[in-house]
Amino acid sequence: MKNTIKKKNPTINGVLRNAECYEVAADIGSLRIDTPDAAFFFNNGYGDGKHLAYICRDKVPFSVPLADYATFQNVCEIKTKATISAYDCANAPVCELGRGRWGVYSSGGTTLVIYWDDQVAD
Repeated sequence: MKNTIKKKNPTINGVLRNAECYEVAADIGSLRIDTPDAAFFFNNGYGDGKHLAYICRDKVPFSVPLADYATFQNVCEIKTKATISAYDCANAPVCELGRGRWGVYSSGGTTLVIYWDDQVAD
Protein backbone atom coordinates (compact mmCIF):
# COMPACT_ATOMS: atom_id res chain seq x y z
CA MET A 1 0.00 0.00 0.00
CA LYS A 2 1.41 3.37 -0.90
CA ASN A 3 0.61 6.95 -0.19
CA THR A 4 -0.90 8.32 -3.40
CA ILE A 5 -0.76 11.99 -2.38
CA LYS A 6 1.92 13.74 -4.40
CA LYS A 7 4.53 14.99 -1.92
CA LYS A 8 6.57 17.43 -3.98
CA ASN A 9 5.84 20.34 -1.65
CA PRO A 10 7.76 20.58 1.65
CA THR A 11 4.67 21.96 3.40
CA ILE A 12 2.61 18.90 2.39
CA ASN A 13 5.45 16.65 3.53
CA GLY A 14 5.32 18.36 6.93
CA VAL A 15 1.55 17.86 7.20
CA LEU A 16 1.84 14.15 6.40
CA ARG A 17 4.87 13.64 8.63
CA ASN A 18 2.97 15.03 11.65
CA ALA A 19 -0.24 13.12 10.93
CA GLU A 20 -1.42 9.77 12.29
CA CYS A 21 -1.63 7.10 9.59
CA TYR A 22 -4.12 4.20 9.55
CA GLU A 23 -4.82 1.38 7.13
CA VAL A 24 -8.48 1.33 6.10
CA ALA A 25 -10.45 -0.90 3.76
CA ALA A 26 -13.15 0.07 1.29
CA ASP A 27 -15.87 -1.91 -0.45
CA ILE A 28 -17.87 1.17 -1.45
CA GLY A 29 -14.91 3.42 -2.27
CA SER A 30 -15.07 5.61 0.79
CA LEU A 31 -13.72 6.57 4.17
CA ARG A 32 -16.36 6.06 6.85
CA ILE A 33 -16.76 8.47 9.78
CA ASP A 34 -19.20 7.41 12.49
CA THR A 35 -20.95 9.68 14.98
CA PRO A 36 -23.32 8.57 17.76
CA ASP A 37 -26.25 9.33 15.41
CA ALA A 38 -25.12 8.45 11.88
CA ALA A 39 -22.39 7.25 9.54
CA PHE A 40 -20.91 9.50 6.84
CA PHE A 41 -19.02 8.34 3.76
CA PHE A 42 -16.35 10.39 1.97
CA ASN A 43 -15.11 9.41 -1.48
CA ASN A 44 -11.55 8.05 -1.28
CA GLY A 45 -10.75 9.05 -4.86
CA TYR A 46 -10.07 5.49 -6.00
CA GLY A 47 -12.55 2.79 -5.04
CA ASP A 48 -12.36 -0.58 -3.29
CA GLY A 49 -9.32 -2.04 -1.57
CA LYS A 50 -6.93 -1.24 1.27
CA HIS A 51 -5.80 2.35 1.55
CA LEU A 52 -4.15 4.84 3.90
CA ALA A 53 -5.98 7.45 5.95
CA TYR A 54 -4.02 10.34 7.47
CA ILE A 55 -5.48 12.19 10.45
CA CYS A 56 -3.91 15.57 11.11
CA ARG A 57 -4.89 16.93 14.52
CA ASP A 58 -2.74 20.05 14.20
CA LYS A 59 -4.52 23.00 12.64
CA VAL A 60 -3.23 23.33 9.08
CA PRO A 61 -3.10 26.90 7.74
CA PHE A 62 -5.37 27.58 4.77
CA SER A 63 -2.25 28.73 2.91
CA VAL A 64 -1.14 25.09 2.58
CA PRO A 65 -2.00 24.17 -1.04
CA LEU A 66 -3.85 20.92 -0.27
CA ALA A 67 -6.07 21.25 -3.34
CA ASP A 68 -2.98 20.98 -5.54
CA TYR A 69 -2.33 17.47 -4.19
CA ALA A 70 -5.71 16.04 -3.23
CA THR A 71 -9.38 16.61 -4.04
CA PHE A 72 -11.48 18.33 -1.39
CA GLN A 73 -14.41 16.03 -0.58
CA ASN A 74 -16.30 17.93 2.11
CA VAL A 75 -16.17 19.29 5.62
CA CYS A 76 -17.16 17.12 8.54
CA GLU A 77 -18.57 19.12 11.46
CA ILE A 78 -18.43 17.16 14.71
CA LYS A 79 -20.36 18.41 17.72
CA THR A 80 -19.21 15.84 20.28
CA LYS A 81 -17.03 13.05 18.92
CA ALA A 82 -16.73 10.73 15.95
CA THR A 83 -14.62 7.78 14.89
CA ILE A 84 -12.79 6.81 11.71
CA SER A 85 -13.74 3.28 10.72
CA ALA A 86 -11.23 0.70 9.51
CA TYR A 87 -13.86 -0.56 7.03
CA ASP A 88 -16.44 1.46 5.13
CA CYS A 89 -19.15 -1.21 5.42
CA ALA A 90 -19.01 -1.56 9.22
CA ASN A 91 -18.52 0.46 12.37
CA ALA A 92 -14.94 -0.63 13.16
CA PRO A 93 -13.27 2.32 14.96
CA VAL A 94 -9.53 2.86 14.55
CA CYS A 95 -9.33 6.37 15.99
CA GLU A 96 -11.46 9.12 17.45
CA LEU A 97 -12.00 12.65 16.18
CA GLY A 98 -12.91 15.39 18.64
CA ARG A 99 -15.25 18.33 18.37
CA GLY A 100 -14.56 20.67 15.49
CA ARG A 101 -14.63 21.10 11.75
CA TRP A 102 -12.48 18.64 9.81
CA GLY A 103 -11.66 18.93 6.11
CA VAL A 104 -11.67 15.68 4.15
CA TYR A 105 -9.43 15.34 1.08
CA SER A 106 -8.55 12.32 -1.07
CA SER A 107 -6.31 11.22 -3.90
CA GLY A 108 -6.10 7.76 -5.46
CA GLY A 109 -7.40 6.01 -2.32
CA THR A 110 -5.35 7.93 0.24
CA THR A 111 -7.54 10.12 2.45
CA LEU A 112 -6.57 13.15 4.54
CA VAL A 113 -8.76 14.26 7.47
CA ILE A 114 -7.45 17.61 8.65
CA TYR A 115 -8.54 19.61 11.67
CA TRP A 116 -9.67 23.09 10.63
CA ASP A 117 -11.09 24.76 13.72
CA ASP A 118 -13.53 24.47 16.60
CA GLN A 119 -16.22 26.72 15.09
CA VAL A 120 -19.13 24.28 15.44
CA ALA A 121 -22.71 25.50 15.70
CA ASP A 122 -24.52 24.13 18.74
